[in-house]
Amino acid sequence: MSIGSEWSITVSEAVEKYITQRGVRKPKTFEATAQRACSYLVDACGAKELVQYNRADALNYRDYLIARGLVGSSVSRVISFINKLRI
Repeated sequence: MSIGSEWSITVSEAVEKYITQRGVRKPKTFEATAQRACSYLVDACGAKELVQYNRADALNYRDYLIARGLVGSSVSRVISFINKLRI
């Protein structure tokens, strides 16, 4: 097994793992926010493994969020959540 395949999980799997590890004793809105950010990403760019998303996907994601009517600070917040998944 190569190192790349060990770390290759889908964005949905990453969100579930993040919620399980970081969502302990957090309000229900924590999970809803995480799931929403994930669904926006999948709607905008398709369901992929985390390592497959690239700069073009990030730009499409940003444009998708803006088209949904999110203001700049909300776009930044949602994108920063997705960045937490890659760490």
